[in-house]
Amino acid sequence: MLPSCYILLFLLLRMTACGNTLTISSTINSTDLNSGIFSALDINSSCKTTHQCRGKLICNNGHCQCCENHIWNGTNCIGEKTFKSLCEHNTECDTTLFCIYGTCQCAQMHYWNGHICVSKKKSNETCTNSNECGGKLLCEDGVCRCPIDLFWNGSICIIKKYDGDFCSSSVECADNMECRDSICQCPESEYWDNSKCTSKKSVKDACMKEGECGTSLYCARNVCQCASSDYWTGSMCSISMNIFFATLDIVLWNSFLMKNDTRLD
Repeated sequence: MLPSCYILLFLLLRMTACGNTLTISSTINSTDLNSGIFSALDINSSCKTTHQCRGKLICNNGHCQCCENHIWNGTNCIGEKTFKSLCEHNTECDTTLFCIYGTCQCAQMHYWNGHICVSKKKSNETCTNSNECGGKLLCEDGVCRCPIDLFWNGSICIIKKYDGDFCSSSVECADNMECRDSICQCPESEYWDNSKCTSKKSVKDACMKEGECGTSLYCARNVCQCASSDYWTGSMCSISMNIFFATLDIVLWNSFLMKNDTRLD
């Protein structure tokens, strides 16, 4: 049997490792030496000094605990796993990570910034890749934006509105429609063909309804045409000169009659 002085020396020099740091254990009580065989304490056990705790556990606030960035694997303290490391339980992963499908990952609407998981970015916030942007946002030209067929409603990207839908601004409207009178509509020179805005039709083009024909044209007998009193100038409908002079004659004649009636009175 070894002399008691050697046993005391061995216990006083016992060292515990925590990460890459080695620390000398605290002085051992005489009651520990008299107890014969020393029994190491498990995690969460009450303790007075670190040497009482098993493996890499340290005595922290009177209890055996793993040191920072370490977790208990059932038998000892091991370093927490980082982003994309294989895992079986959430407790194995770094503080902000979760064990999802066997891998340490950030929660939904969060992304890994190289150190921790942080909230994903909103519309118009700067970004380096689309993974940093929340929901359906894409990182375009260093800024989080909705795809072309969606718009930002203040919290998420939603489908743009179509012809006849209520709106508050043109950015909510699909295609190249404008928000006029709080309704999504095609520009004045275009009409909605049930799928997109298209240029209005010219004279003699086939039509189904009047809104398909250009300015001053009417859809009559399924053809865009000028009114019966007008003629096509090549770019628009204009009143016929014969009709114009006939109308002018009537106006002048009525004016003449009114003057004569006044004289007779």
